[in-house]
Amino acid sequence: MDAFNNKKTKLFCIIAGALMVGLLVFQFLPFWTVKEKIYSMNEYIWFPDHNGAVTAAFKTIMGDLGFPKDDNFINWLVLWPVMQTVFAILGLAIHVKAKGNGFMLLFPIACGVSGILGFTRHPILQMGSTWVIQLVISIVMIVVAIVGLVLMVKDFLAHQRELEEKLAEARALEGK
Repeated sequence: MDAFNNKKTKLFCIIAGALMVGLLVFQFLPFWTVKEKIYSMNEYIWFPDHNGAVTAAFKTIMGDLGFPKDDNFINWLVLWPVMQTVFAILGLAIHVKAKGNGFMLLFPIACGVSGILGFTRHPILQMGSTWVIQLVISIVMIVVAIVGLVLMVKDFLAHQRELEEKLAEARALEGK
């Protein structure tokens, strides 16, 4: 349908896709510096065997903040960036496959929400060097996706009204 795949919707899909690419790039850039070693979010997540020192430092920090010194915080620490990565990759794959279909905008919303929840709830993520930038990108991505979806629905409803008017005209001509 044209309402789900028009120029306006494609523009919002492209902007949201670019923001998702930006978030993915930031997840591979230096994020934490612990004992003069630099870690990116994805290095910490996908290569846990190399992160003994940083995990120990994180446990100490979490203990100092009043959290239990168990490994549960690591599960929550890993959850948000993994969710954001999965939603961004799925959203980009669907964007390429669907060529700007408006429903692709649901993935940037999910990606942005996972970013907002992670960066506002986990103190270790707030210790990263680019967490504010990623939080802002997440918020902007949600706004862009919601505006795109609203405009898509508005275009769909206008298209439906136009079809109903044409049908009413055809029925009126048929009745004469």
